[in-house]
Amino acid sequence: MASMLPSTNAQSVYCGGFQPATQRPYIPVAGTIVTTLDGDIVQLQPRGWMLVPAFGTTANRPATNNLAAGTMYVDTTLSITVIWDGANWRNVTSGAVA
Repeated sequence: MASMLPSTNAQSVYCGGFQPATQRPYIPVAGTIVTTLDGDIVQLQPRGWMLVPAFGTTANRPATNNLAAGTMYVDTTLSITVIWDGANWRNVTSGAVA
């Protein structure tokens, strides 16, 4: 699952099937974060939708086993955004281990 936020020029997108009954509609509403299936990200991003990184406390950071390098997390304990480099969480601004 992923969180997406529509930009001001985001388009409506229908994912997941050829028949209307099987499609998942994503209708942009300004300021509203929408939970999507991971596979729908590739259809939403080119149409003006932005991926919202996961967020939470330092203690609730995602488990790092099998975590893809480049995964971002907004750490609300430290009030910074960190990125997993494959070995450490790093502050995206300074590059320091966080």
